Amino acid sequence: MMEYPMYGKVIFEALTVESNLPNNHVLCVAADLTGNVWCGPLNGGLVRINDRQLTFFESHIKEKEPSTNSFFNIAPVGKDLLLGLAGAGVSRFSNGRFIFNLQENKVNVNNILILSDQEYWTASSAGLIHVCGDHKTYYTVADGLPDDYVNTLVCDGQGRIWCPTSLGLSVFDGEQFVNYTVENGLPNNTCTDIAIDKYGAIWVGTENGLCRISEKNGQLGFKIYTTNDGLSSNSILLVHADQSERLWVGYLGGLNTIDLKTNSIANYTDADGFRALDSYLGAAATDTYGNVWFGTV
Repeated sequence: MMEYPMYGKVIFEALTVESNLPNNHVLCVAADLTGNVWCGPLNGGLVRINDRQLTFFESHIKEKEPSTNSFFNIAPVGKDLLLGLAGAGVSRFSNGRFIFNLQENKVNVNNILILSDQEYWTASSAGLIHVCGDHKTYYTVADGLPDDYVNTLVCDGQGRIWCPTSLGLSVFDGEQFVNYTVENGLPNNTCTDIAIDKYGAIWVGTENGLCRISEKNGQLGFKIYTTNDGLSSNSILLVHADQSERLWVGYLGGLNTIDLKTNSIANYTDADGFRALDSYLGAAATDTYGNVWFGTV
C-alpha cells in the first residue's frame, strides 16, 4: 500500500508487512471524512489507518465463511462502512462490528457507489444493482448492459451511471443503457476502471490504452492515450483523479500521471519509491489531507 503527498514533490511512502499490515496484497482502499484511511488486504480483514497507527478488525465468522475476511471495495457512508465481498454481497461495518447478510446477493461486489445514507449502486458479477432503502433493482444484459460482470462505476454531474465492462462501456440515464465500444471510439472493449476529473471529463482505462471522453452539445468525443503518447503501458489497471490537476494511471509495475492542464505525462516506478508489482483494479483514494493512497499487490 502506498501514499504520496499531493502538493509539492511527489514522495512515496510504503505501508507493508514491515509496518504491520497483514500482507502486501491490498485489494481496496477508501478514505472517510474524519481523516481515517481504510484498506482491505487479501484475507486480512479490515485495517484502519490514522496518523500511521493501524487498527485491525477481523470477521468473527471467517473460519466458516472465508470470503467475509476479504473485501473488494470499501465505501464510507455516514459513520459506517459498506463492504463489497467476494461471493457474499454487501455487508456493513458499524461501531466496530461486521453485519453480514450472507443469504442475499451471492455475487462478487466489485464497487459500491454511495448516493446517500439510504441509496447506493453496486457493480457486481451479476450486473448492476440499485439499492434505495429496502428496495433493490437489478440490471443485467436483459436490460441493456453489454455484460453482466461490471467492474466499477461512477456517477456524473447529470446523474448518469457509467459502467466499465469487459464488453464495452455502458451509460445508464435512469431509463435506458447506451453502450460504447471500439466502434464508437474506445481503444479496447475490455474496460477496467473509470474516473471523473475536476472538469467533468470521463477517463476510462482499458486493456489497450486510456480514453478521455468529453461531451459537447450532447455529443461524446473520444481521445485515446497510448504508449505512443507517453504512457508506460497500454494495459491500464487503475484510473484515479485527485483533488488537484493530476490523473493517476496504474499499470503493471508502476504509475503514470497526466497533468490535466499541460497534458504532460510522468512515470513512477520502484526506482521512485513506488514499491509494487501491480496496481490493483480501482484501489485508490484521496484522503482529507490531500494524500493519495494506492492498494497494490
